[in-house]
This record gives sequence, structure tokens and C-alpha cells, in this order.
Amino acid sequence: MQNTNNILVLTSLSIPELRNIFRAEIESYFHNNPIAVNNPNLNEGVIQVDEAAKYIGLSIPSVYRLVNEKKLPVIKTGKKLLFIKKDLTAWLMTGRKLTIAEIERENQKEPAG
Repeated sequence: MQNTNNILVLTSLSIPELRNIFRAEIESYFHNNPIAVNNPNLNEGVIQVDEAAKYIGLSIPSVYRLVNEKKLPVIKTGKKLLFIKKDLTAWLMTGRKLTIAEIERENQKEPAG
């Protein structure tokens, strides 16, 4: 094996040696990449279907229906559905009704006329 100017030349390497090289490169990538899937900060607030249903107060079939209708923010990883809690909170807030006090404050901000 020869490494010159970031060009790797492979010669006469066994499959286990190749695996080790690739494994080391992949581990290095995920270790050095702040957006990598294994980043614990990225997984913070990520929940599965059953937890999402409880969090938003709906049944699991209702969650699946909303996902199927593309009405609920979701991350699909293969057949698995994942939800980010802050996205679900934002989704819930879209259905929030203003209080009388909030409506009055909004009306006071608008110029009469």
C-alpha cells in the first residue's frame, strides 16, 4: 500500500485488510462529522411512533394516517418512522386558537382605519 498526495494505491491486500481500511475510514468520518447520525445531540428529542402518539394525544393509527396524508412531520428510515419532538410541538401549535387577550393585543397593534 502506498499513500502519495491523498491517493491510496492498493496492492495485494486481503479482504480482511480492505475491511479494516474501510472500517477505519468510516469510523473516522462519523467521529469527525458533527452532523453524523450517531451524534447524540442530533438524537435528542427523537421519538418513535408510540411515543409520538402519546405526545400529541392521538392514537397510533391516527399518527400513521396523518403521516400517510403528509400532514405530520416525520423522518422515515427504511420502514421505521421517527419524530422530532420540537417538530411535533410546532405542528400542534398550528392548531392553537388565540385567547381573547391575544386577539385584543393584536387588534391594538393594527392602526385603526
